[in-house]
Amino acid sequence: MSAVAADLLDRIRAVALDEFAERGYHAATLASIAARAGTSKQNVLYHFGSKQTVLAAALEPLLAAIDRFDAEFAAGRVGDPARAAVDLLLEHDRAIGLVLFHFAGLPDHTVAERAMQVFDRIAGEIVPDDPLGSMRFTIAMSGFAYVTVAKGIDRGLGVGREALSAALDDPDTAAELLRGMLGLAAPARLEKETV
Repeated sequence: MSAVAADLLDRIRAVALDEFAERGYHAATLASIAARAGTSKQNVLYHFGSKQTVLAAALEPLLAAIDRFDAEFAAGRVGDPARAAVDLLLEHDRAIGLVLFHFAGLPDHTVAERAMQVFDRIAGEIVPDDPLGSMRFTIAMSGFAYVTVAKGIDRGLGVGREALSAALDDPDTAAELLRGMLGLAAPARLEKETV
């Protein structure tokens, strides 16, 4: 594949992720993806074959990152699972936002299912004796994801989200908050305010 063709495919994947994240799977069109990528709808279909394949290609980097994370975690090479989970979220915020905001409209739930499997493993490591640990971890990560996505969409955040948004600028603080939400330790910032 030529460098020009590879660049076009990367551009289509990137703008498709934005289009799907902004409009949802059903409202996004191949024509609008093509226009944003600076090519024709026919060219998008030539390279990908269908809208669902474009979506899969747009989500592939997130799925690959989840699989890498899971392999590293299973091999015991993840030092702080909470921090690693926050890093994954921050690195793939648009794709995670797409899955969260538009889950019901997605034709394939593979990414969400893989994320849930990994979340179960992480929660089992962080809070092994908590029967609700997986659910609480998922809720906490979903909350972080919603705030992160909202931060990217709307810089004029309300007072309620401002503190958490600021904390997400520092992944260590976000990981500390995640551990706190799981009941492992009160976040240092909150301890100081309540003393």
